[in-house]
Amino acid sequence: MARHPTHQALILDFDGTIIDTEWPGYAAFQRLHDELGLPPIPLVRWQSTIGLADDAVPIDFFAELMSQLPDADPAEITNKRRRYRDEYVGAEQVRPGIIEWVNHARDLGLPVGVASSSSPGWVVGHLERLSLLHLFDHIEGTSAGQVGKPAPDVYLRCAAALGVDPRRAVAVEDSEHGVTAATAAGMSCVAVPNRLTAGSTFADATLLALSLADVDPAAWLCA
Repeated sequence: MARHPTHQALILDFDGTIIDTEWPGYAAFQRLHDELGLPPIPLVRWQSTIGLADDAVPIDFFAELMSQLPDADPAEITNKRRRYRDEYVGAEQVRPGIIEWVNHARDLGLPVGVASSSSPGWVVGHLERLSLLHLFDHIEGTSAGQVGKPAPDVYLRCAAALGVDPRRAVAVEDSEHGVTAATAAGMSCVAVPNRLTAGSTFADATLLALSLADVDPAAWLCA
């Protein structure tokens, strides 16, 4: 007997969930610190920032870095960090299970969206690079002046744009801040850690999985 969807939408985080851009961001800063002879950034400090509004994270770490290099050119350091980050991100591919989940949702006629702490341009650019943009019905990012995760705002905006009740959407996240945002919006949330968030507890997640490829999308999207 055919199974019918009990949910109205699938909404995914982007950074660290669709592709792992979290590790490249951390690795770029660590590479800079190493080149400049500065102590490494403790992993636990970086982990505490994952999932927050994108513009806040590099600014805080960059300000700390520059305070230790009063004679350095900020523009030169910024460009080098971005170059390293983009080099690492460019080598990343779609995380396991993502395409299968998105295609299953689309086969069921469910809209699929992205709710990200990053800017819409960052998300769209990478989805275009990976030839995935056509799979998503709406991209919702967090622009300057908007409240980021762990507030639910970006998830609520995405659900509204997709025309669905957020309580009838399934979210996929990689960070504790993201899980908090999704569940605060009323969504069920599957947490799938990446290399940086693997040690997190994800107490608010509906399900914690080591890989999305290990979770049957029909069990979540259908009765």
